[in-house]
Amino acid sequence: MTSSGVEDVYQESEVFFEKYLRLKVSASQTYRVTQTSGESLKEEELYEGQSYEDSDWVYAMIDGSFILTREGYKEVKVGRVFSERSVCLQSCTATQERVRLSASEYCAHHGSNHTFKPKMESLLSKIAPDKLVFITDGCPWIGQWMSEKYPQATQILDYYHAIEKLSEGTKSILKPANWLEQQKEYLLEGRVNLVIEQIKELKRLPEAQKEQLINYYQNNAYRMNYNQYRDNGYYIGSGAIEAAHRTLIQERMKRSGQRWGQCTDPLIKLRVAFKSKKEHLIEKLFKKSA
Repeated sequence: MTSSGVEDVYQESEVFFEKYLRLKVSASQTYRVTQTSGESLKEEELYEGQSYEDSDWVYAMIDGSFILTREGYKEVKVGRVFSERSVCLQSCTATQERVRLSASEYCAHHGSNHTFKPKMESLLSKIAPDKLVFITDGCPWIGQWMSEKYPQATQILDYYHAIEKLSEGTKSILKPANWLEQQKEYLLEGRVNLVIEQIKELKRLPEAQKEQLINYYQNNAYRMNYNQYRDNGYYIGSGAIEAAHRTLIQERMKRSGQRWGQCTDPLIKLRVAFKSKKEHLIEKLFKKSA
């Protein structure tokens, strides 16, 4: 019943039980069982990490996903952790790789980053700091947290986010036809300073926009050594965390007409457990109550 409530809207579970199991289970029953299970699930067990001793490095990604609540749109902060051994290459071009993950662990919190960070830290606690590879979108609080807590880790600014920033920041002016493509190549070569010089030469770009772009690339230059990252075998995109938004949050919690209230946090915890393949924590709850 809990699994049904975690994967689909409560009304659909009523149909499922009647159609396939010939059981009369109301939507409210599924809601109550799901809610109780989520409330009983201990976060110290849910976010107990692993050491990944058999892996050369471990990726960690963080981003935010918004859901509609009774108080308006609120952010759910999402983290995803996986080893390089769990990455399966599906397709590859000169500038982009599509991968599939055989296993990963999730962290999610509906609230402030101050409450989210200890949960993520717990998930990472058994991993050697120098094995960590963070790939993020340049969010200031994430960057500060990584630098303070994991100074030995490798920090990478998502390459595709860096390109998007440049594309959006210069779309209002005419540029040579191959200008953006050339900047992509410079970034892949780790030549951020050259990209900054190219931005300075855009005479039609308003000074305020120009300064904003220059500051962005100057402030993030230390995590834009894409040539080195690729030589080391690291991925430079954060597609895994974008996928996490869909599978962990949006598929269940961003459906038409949904507005979330007190059931938000228990359901998020349960989805973290199921998507991280930690169903044994749910099973343990029912064994205790039996």
